Amino acid sequence: MYVRKRGNSWQGRVVIKGYPEQVKSFDGEAEAYAWAAQVERRIKEGGYAQPDRTTFLGALKRYEAENVAHKKGASKERSIIRQISLHTIAALKLDKIRGADIAAYRDGMKAKDYAPATIARHLAVISNLFNVARREWALEITNPVELVRKPIVRNARTRRLNAGELEKIIAATESVELGAVARLAVETCMRRGELVALRWSDVDFTRRVACLADTKNGESRTVPLSPTAIQILQNLPRQINGRVFGMTADSITQAFERACTRAGVSGLRLHDLRREGVSRLFERGWSIPDVACVSGHKTWSQLARYTSIKAEELAKKLG
Repeated sequence: MYVRKRGNSWQGRVVIKGYPEQVKSFDGEAEAYAWAAQVERRIKEGGYAQPDRTTFLGALKRYEAENVAHKKGASKERSIIRQISLHTIAALKLDKIRGADIAAYRDGMKAKDYAPATIARHLAVISNLFNVARREWALEITNPVELVRKPIVRNARTRRLNAGELEKIIAATESVELGAVARLAVETCMRRGELVALRWSDVDFTRRVACLADTKNGESRTVPLSPTAIQILQNLPRQINGRVFGMTADSITQAFERACTRAGVSGLRLHDLRREGVSRLFERGWSIPDVACVSGHKTWSQLARYTSIKAEELAKKLG
């Protein structure tokens, strides 16, 4: 390990037999020494992953074990990691992956008709892995995702429930829970994850509210319950574990998609029911602050993406 001055910067260098030479430049001498000492210590302690011997699959496993568990979207990210692990790119050496390999992965997903948003999420996970490898694993590698063109994601959706669609979907499933989840998503504007995490101890029938301690934005909120929502909840059987629903988030989505297919309903996603609920509140004349209090959105720009007010409802207000 040694440090030397090169021009206006300081270069740290670590050379240990059996490991690739590690070089990095810094603005200050102390930073260069600290980096070199850290790399040398990691190598000697066996905690240094050699890029020329580390496959992308091995890096994915380490990334999942060390960096995914604490995230709110852990289950979704694990699912993405599993899909990436099955691709031929997983067998490549981590330091040998180039922008062309990432572009091929992207184009392969596009050829299979994956949505731009889904492809973007896959690329984001891969990009984050490379950034973690550089910053936390002391690997001197570049991030190939930064070199490729990302798909254009247009998140705006206007899909609303048509007359009778929700009833058809509920009739097409034998799951009592799915029917309750679908109806509550409209009545309460709650997210899928919030409904799955709901416990009976969170529901106050006297005050007619549901207290959500763990939401997507990390803040708790209290959701008012309509008479319909109260009736839906009261008709559900109680579980020993205290949860309102026994189904997992993924199983709810899959069951909803199957029910839509059987019911002949196309172009509808489970999350559209939350948008339906938000839009209905605005159509009833609720103010932006009131609706945001129910939905949990912090800004109007966020809330606007979940709002699709029907033109005929606006026409009624014109007289």
